[in-house]
Amino acid sequence: MRELDRAGADGATEGWIFDIQRFCVHDGPGIRTLIFFKGCPLRCRWCSNPEGQIARLELMVDQDRCDNCGTCVAACGQGAHVLVGGVHSFDMDRCRGHGACVLACPNGTLRMVGSRRSAASVLRSARSDHLFFDNSGGGITLGGGEPTAQPELALALLQQARRLGIHTAMETCGFARWEILESLASRADLVLLDIKHLDAQAHRRGTGVSNETILENARRLFAGSVPLIVRVPIIPGFNDIQGDLEAILDFVASHAARGRVRRIELNPYHRFGVDKYRRLGRPYELAAADPITAEFLQRAPALAEARGLEAAVQGWLY
Repeated sequence: MRELDRAGADGATEGWIFDIQRFCVHDGPGIRTLIFFKGCPLRCRWCSNPEGQIARLELMVDQDRCDNCGTCVAACGQGAHVLVGGVHSFDMDRCRGHGACVLACPNGTLRMVGSRRSAASVLRSARSDHLFFDNSGGGITLGGGEPTAQPELALALLQQARRLGIHTAMETCGFARWEILESLASRADLVLLDIKHLDAQAHRRGTGVSNETILENARRLFAGSVPLIVRVPIIPGFNDIQGDLEAILDFVASHAARGRVRRIELNPYHRFGVDKYRRLGRPYELAAADPITAEFLQRAPALAEARGLEAAVQGWLY
C-alpha cells in the first residue's frame, strides 16, 4: 500500500472526526485519548454512536430545548426546518450542513456533529495528555465509527504517534480490505477487534453486512504479530444465546496463536445512545429490547476460560 504510506506520512492528511474524549480507561491500557472517526460501513442495530456512521456533517436537534421560535426556519436556505402548526420539524434529508441554523438558534437546540481535522491537529490535542499517558501506560485509541474507513488519516495518526513514542490502539469492526487493515494494524501497538456473530445471515440482519470478510481478516490477524483483544457485544435477540457465544469463543480459541489474543472482552448491551437517535431523527430499532440477564453475564466468562481464554465483562484487567 505505497500510496497509503505516502498519504499517512503527511501531517496535513485530513478526515472526518466527530469527537475526541480524554481520560478513557476502557479502550486500551492506561489512561487514553479516544479519537472518534466519523463513518462506518456497518449499521449495527444497537450502535451507541449513530452520529459516527456517516462521514459528513450532521445536525442533532434537541427538541426538548426548542421553543418553536422559527429562527432556524428563516436561517436555513434548504427548507430543512419548518414550523407545522407552530411546532418545529426538521427534515435531515434536506440538510446540507451549512450550520447557519445553529448560529441563529437562541436556545442551543441545534448542534452540528463532525469536523474535518488534520492528523497534526488531532495529535496536538492528544499530546496535551502526555503526562497521563506516561504515568499510566496509556496512549491514543482510534475508534468511531470505523478507522479503516478513513485509512489515510488513521495511518497518519498511527505513524506520527509512534514517532512521538505514544502507545497506539485501534478499534475495528474488521470489515475492510485486508491490505488496508494489515497496513494499519501493523502500525498499531494493540488492535481491538469486534466479532459479533459467527452466522453470516444473522450477522447481516444485525449489522447490514455479512461476516465473511470480518472472519477472514480475523484469522489473518490471529496469525500475525500484533497483540489483540477480541470484543464481543452481547445483544438481546441477536447473540445472547449461549450457543451463539460459544461459537464465537470456539472460533477465537481455535485460530488464535498462543499469547496473541490477550483477552476476550464481553460488552453487555446498553441504551446509552438512544437519545442520539432521537436527536438525529432516526428510529431506534431495539427500543423494546430486554437487558442481558445477570445469570448469562455471570456464566459467560467461565465459558471463555474453559477454552483457555482470559475474559472480562465490561472491564479491563491491565
